[in-house]
Amino acid sequence: MEVLKASDVPVSSIVESWAISASWAPMIFIFTTYLFLVLKVGPKFMETRKPFQLTNFTRVYNILQVILCTVFVTWALKFGLKIDTFWKCLSDFNDREKLLEYKIAQWWFLHLRLAELIETVVFVLRKKQNQVSLLHVYHHISTATIIWMFMKYCSTIMDLHTAFVNSFVHIFMYFYYFLSSYKSLDKYTKKAKPFITGLQLIQLVIILGQNVAAILPSCHVTRLFYVQAINAAILIYFFADFYIQSYVKKKQK
Repeated sequence: MEVLKASDVPVSSIVESWAISASWAPMIFIFTTYLFLVLKVGPKFMETRKPFQLTNFTRVYNILQVILCTVFVTWALKFGLKIDTFWKCLSDFNDREKLLEYKIAQWWFLHLRLAELIETVVFVLRKKQNQVSLLHVYHHISTATIIWMFMKYCSTIMDLHTAFVNSFVHIFMYFYYFLSSYKSLDKYTKKAKPFITGLQLIQLVIILGQNVAAILPSCHVTRLFYVQAINAAILIYFFADFYIQSYVKKKQK
């Protein structure tokens, strides 16, 4: 009987062996539980209770996100991501070890984004149910779902550009959230809020452009980029509408 070396095991088989990517079941369970908690159980639980003061928790959480996003961005640059290839069609990996390293990084990136579901739970516990908006919930679920699909089915480095831009923007975003937890900085953070939303919009436009490059007929990579492009377009609509309603129209009034 031939003994298979670790280096002979296909990367796809290794990914399939991970609990989170063995099937759709774990993701469906996570999202079903999430929606049940933040839309039904949580609000019902908080009906007769005072808002929880979770300031210290959110500060630690936001700083952890800043650190972990910085680690991911640094890793991506060391891994070989080049900014000048952002708009170019890149072929699939032909180096098994590099592909495996990338898949492990995707696994960590997925769990980093799944951790963001905690934010919605915090909104509910602080009795800020108005912040549990369609944009907020859709953004978290769609982002994690697409990362999962790319981890399970895709073997091109092109998606790393998307993860890089997303993590880079999140460094600024979570640092802003950290600063905004200090009331003494209100006059500065309130002025910065439209710029943070604008930065998220710019991020989505860049991601959409990069995905358009991937779905051109001359680029033979996974068709999952169609899904990601459509999702980016939907999020651009949501964020643009939020920006107009929250900043442009309020300023006009």
